[in-house]
Amino acid sequence: MSLDRKLPAYRAVETLLAGDAEGLQFTLNHVVDQARAAGAGLVTDIGLDRAVEGLRCPDREKALVRLAFFLWDGSYPIDQQDLDLLTRADRERFLAALATHLGLPWVAPKPPAPEWRKESEEFLARQRDSFKDLPDHLKGVGEGLTATGAAIIQQGFDPATRRLLTGDMMAALSRAGIDPKRPTNRAEANAMTAYCFGNGRLEDLRAKGKALGSREVRSLMADAAPRVAAWLRVREAAMRHGPEAWWAWVNAYAKLHCQGWARK
Repeated sequence: MSLDRKLPAYRAVETLLAGDAEGLQFTLNHVVDQARAAGAGLVTDIGLDRAVEGLRCPDREKALVRLAFFLWDGSYPIDQQDLDLLTRADRERFLAALATHLGLPWVAPKPPAPEWRKESEEFLARQRDSFKDLPDHLKGVGEGLTATGAAIIQQGFDPATRRLLTGDMMAALSRAGIDPKRPTNRAEANAMTAYCFGNGRLEDLRAKGKALGSREVRSLMADAAPRVAAWLRVREAAMRHGPEAWWAWVNAYAKLHCQGWARK
């Protein structure tokens, strides 16, 4: 029970959540993982319901999640109370998604671009302008970052991926400088470990001085997983558009956060 982009049902779910695509695949799969953990490996209706109710989001968004699971595999029936929570735009998307789900010959209207896309495109435009001031030997890095950003925005990946590209990478590069030299595998492993595990619950637990049990360790791994996925997605995109841009990011982050770590 995993929301796989390759399966036909994904199109219906994607249509429904087009206006709220923040972490579409991760959010629904996260709910399934929570239900499976609560059911000792078995996804039950009760476990799924509790996982949805446990989401930190408004009731309207929970209603959209339940409707998405209806379109996905019938996990939830259509509830009038959920429909009442939807906005007019939500209802229009639901009708379009339902048509897709039923295989009706109706082409749904193209949904408006989500707000994050506009913000990301504006950010990318500002970065493109700033890259014009780079020395000639670093122009390729700027071009690679710009092309990578455009690819990520076009594909509409989850928030962790966009944050890595549009926020974290630029912040590290501005603070540590641009070094396009290819890092060793160990140097990249250092940066990856520091980034993926050092930006989430691990810091919270350390601040509280809490001992780590098996439950906490599982929680840390689940918390880091979206950042690991983001790392791999941006790396893949960057390596296609200019590896120097990716190497510069790795070197900058390692310089800031991995001083004293073994590099070989």
